[in-house]
Amino acid sequence: MRGVGLQAWTFPRSTDRDHGPGEGPLLSQVVKPRAAQPQGEECSRAPPHIGEPVRDLTKAGFVRRGRKGSHRNYVHSSGVNVTLSGGDRDDAKPYQEKAVREALERCTS
Repeated sequence: MRGVGLQAWTFPRSTDRDHGPGEGPLLSQVVKPRAAQPQGEECSRAPPHIGEPVRDLTKAGFVRRGRKGSHRNYVHSSGVNVTLSGGDRDDAKPYQEKAVREALERCTS
Protein backbone atom coordinates (compact mmCIF):
# COMPACT_ATOMS: atom_id res chain seq x y z
CA MET A 1 0.00 0.00 0.00
CA ARG A 2 1.21 3.43 -0.85
CA GLY A 3 1.54 6.10 1.79
CA VAL A 4 1.68 3.72 4.74
CA GLY A 5 4.93 3.79 6.62
CA LEU A 6 6.32 3.31 10.06
CA GLN A 7 5.28 5.96 12.51
CA ALA A 8 7.11 6.86 15.68
CA TRP A 9 5.43 5.75 18.86
CA THR A 10 4.42 8.61 21.09
CA PHE A 11 3.35 8.30 24.67
CA PRO A 12 0.95 10.72 26.34
CA ARG A 13 2.58 13.25 28.59
CA SER A 14 1.63 13.11 32.21
CA THR A 15 0.33 16.16 34.09
CA ASP A 16 0.22 14.44 37.47
CA ARG A 17 1.31 16.46 40.51
CA ASP A 18 3.87 13.80 41.60
CA HIS A 19 6.15 14.64 38.70
CA GLY A 20 6.58 17.39 36.21
CA PRO A 21 5.05 17.53 32.75
CA GLY A 22 6.83 15.27 30.28
CA GLU A 23 8.25 13.06 33.00
CA GLY A 24 6.80 9.63 33.54
CA PRO A 25 5.74 8.34 36.92
CA LEU A 26 8.35 6.78 39.15
CA LEU A 27 8.96 3.10 38.61
CA SER A 28 7.75 2.35 42.14
CA GLN A 29 4.42 3.96 41.24
CA VAL A 30 3.98 1.81 38.14
CA VAL A 31 5.29 -1.61 39.12
CA LYS A 32 3.45 -3.38 41.88
CA PRO A 33 5.61 -5.55 44.14
CA ARG A 34 5.37 -9.25 43.39
CA ALA A 35 3.55 -11.34 45.97
CA ALA A 36 5.87 -13.21 48.27
CA GLN A 37 6.60 -16.71 47.02
CA PRO A 38 5.71 -19.45 49.48
CA GLN A 39 8.72 -21.20 50.97
CA GLY A 40 9.31 -24.78 51.97
CA GLU A 41 6.70 -27.46 51.43
CA GLU A 42 4.10 -24.99 50.19
CA CYS A 43 6.05 -24.41 46.96
CA SER A 44 4.85 -26.46 44.05
CA ARG A 45 7.56 -28.31 42.19
CA ALA A 46 7.88 -28.35 38.46
CA PRO A 47 6.37 -31.47 36.90
CA PRO A 48 8.94 -34.01 35.73
CA HIS A 49 9.41 -34.70 32.06
CA ILE A 50 8.02 -37.99 30.71
CA GLY A 51 11.59 -39.24 30.42
CA GLU A 52 11.96 -39.42 34.21
CA PRO A 53 9.08 -41.88 34.86
CA VAL A 54 10.28 -43.89 31.84
CA ARG A 55 13.73 -44.21 33.43
CA ASP A 56 12.10 -45.31 36.70
CA LEU A 57 10.14 -47.99 34.83
CA THR A 58 13.19 -49.35 32.98
CA LYS A 59 15.22 -49.42 36.21
CA ALA A 60 12.44 -51.48 37.81
CA GLY A 61 12.57 -54.05 34.99
CA PHE A 62 9.82 -52.81 32.67
CA VAL A 63 10.38 -53.48 28.96
CA ARG A 64 9.03 -51.35 26.16
CA ARG A 65 6.39 -53.47 24.46
CA GLY A 66 5.65 -51.15 21.58
CA ARG A 67 4.61 -47.71 20.49
CA LYS A 68 1.71 -46.28 18.56
CA GLY A 69 1.93 -42.57 17.84
CA SER A 70 2.96 -40.81 21.03
CA HIS A 71 1.83 -43.69 23.29
CA ARG A 72 4.48 -46.00 24.72
CA ASN A 73 3.57 -49.31 26.33
CA TYR A 74 5.69 -50.90 29.04
CA VAL A 75 5.24 -54.35 30.52
CA HIS A 76 6.86 -56.03 33.54
CA SER A 77 7.62 -59.75 33.81
CA SER A 78 4.98 -59.93 36.57
CA GLY A 79 2.31 -58.88 34.02
CA VAL A 80 1.90 -55.23 35.04
CA ASN A 81 1.26 -52.89 32.07
CA VAL A 82 1.69 -49.10 31.82
CA THR A 83 0.94 -46.81 28.90
CA LEU A 84 2.49 -43.33 28.77
CA SER A 85 1.74 -40.67 26.19
CA GLY A 86 3.88 -37.72 25.14
CA GLY A 87 7.45 -37.08 24.16
CA ASP A 88 10.45 -37.32 26.48
CA ARG A 89 10.52 -33.53 26.98
CA ASP A 90 6.77 -33.14 27.63
CA ASP A 91 5.65 -32.56 31.20
CA ALA A 92 4.27 -35.62 32.95
CA LYS A 93 0.61 -35.24 33.89
CA PRO A 94 -0.46 -36.07 37.45
CA TYR A 95 -2.41 -39.13 36.26
CA GLN A 96 0.71 -40.41 34.47
CA GLU A 97 2.81 -40.00 37.61
CA LYS A 98 0.12 -41.86 39.55
CA ALA A 99 0.01 -44.68 36.98
CA VAL A 100 3.78 -45.14 37.16
CA ARG A 101 3.78 -45.03 40.95
CA GLU A 102 1.00 -47.63 41.17
CA ALA A 103 2.70 -49.88 38.59
CA LEU A 104 5.97 -49.76 40.50
CA GLU A 105 4.13 -50.66 43.72
CA ARG A 106 2.29 -53.56 42.04
CA CYS A 107 5.40 -55.09 40.51
CA THR A 108 7.40 -54.94 43.75
CA SER A 109 4.71 -56.45 45.95
